[in-house]
Amino acid sequence: MSRTGRTSTLRDRDGDDYHLILAAISGNGYHELVLAELDRSNSLGRTDGLTAAAWTLNTDVKARLESIACDPEDDTIVGCN
Repeated sequence: MSRTGRTSTLRDRDGDDYHLILAAISGNGYHELVLAELDRSNSLGRTDGLTAAAWTLNTDVKARLESIACDPEDDTIVGCN
């Protein structure tokens, strides 16, 4: 995915919250979107991925969330101690 993800705290009010539509229809595209958001280089983009992850039970997303929790970066809160 070539998008950079969200880079500010401003919310999209123009209907570009495509992840909500994809969540409603589910499928591999949604899971791939969540994984791409979780891998964004900025914390706001990753936050969108964390929010979107709540709508899936996909095992790849679960594994990525576990790896984030166990390998915290500067902008994360918890780790595996």
